[in-house]
Parts: sequence; C-alpha cells; structure tokens
Amino acid sequence: MRTLFHVVLLLVFSGILRGEVFPQNPQTQDEAERRMLFKGFSVEPRHGKGNQTEDARFVKCLICKRILKSAIKRVERKLGKLRHKVCLSFLPKFRPTCNSKGNMLQGFLIKAIFPGREGGTCWRMGIC
Repeated sequence: MRTLFHVVLLLVFSGILRGEVFPQNPQTQDEAERRMLFKGFSVEPRHGKGNQTEDARFVKCLICKRILKSAIKRVERKLGKLRHKVCLSFLPKFRPTCNSKGNMLQGFLIKAIFPGREGGTCWRMGIC
C-alpha cells in the first residue's frame, strides 16, 4: 500500500512539473495574480540622479522578486488543491499520512523549482 501511495504521488506531481495539470495560459490565471503582475511599480531612485544603471537593476530585481513571489504562491495553491483532491480519494485513516507526505513533497518541489525562494532565484539568474 505504501509503495502504491508513493507511485500515485509521483505520477501526480510529475504531471505538475510537465505542465499538464495547470497549463500556462493567461486566461486561466486568477484576477488577483493579473492585478499583481500588471500594476505599476513606484520606486524612488536609490543612488541620486546620475546612476540610472543601478536604479534600473534595482527595478529589475524588484520586478523579478514580485513575479516569482506570485508564481510561487500560485504553484503552492495549485499543489495544495491537487494534494487535497488526491488525499480525499484515500481511506480516512490514511488521509493524515497523505497530507503530511504531500506537504513534505510540496516543499521539496518548491525548493527544486525555485531555489532560494524569490530572492535567491533572482540572484542565481543574475538579475539581482
């Protein structure tokens, strides 16, 4: 039973990583995420008037962190909904085990997809 449980979780989450569970389609994004991504960023210059390169880099870093934060929240929300749906199909005595293993696997997936959360991922990509 335990092996079957791990196989089911592996199949479900591998579908997520391939993008089959929730496609990257702009029409499927939530309205709140669209507002967060498209609203303007008001940033004060940090280095005075003469250093526009540093200010542009700061703005790029801020935008990268904001976009990654919304993407991480979206992935976490979708994984949580999927985990809830999968765990409801188990017998009641196995549901707590399913939820705890699903939470643990969700954490590993988020760390694998976004190393260092939003700040570390932007830094590794060379934006910050």
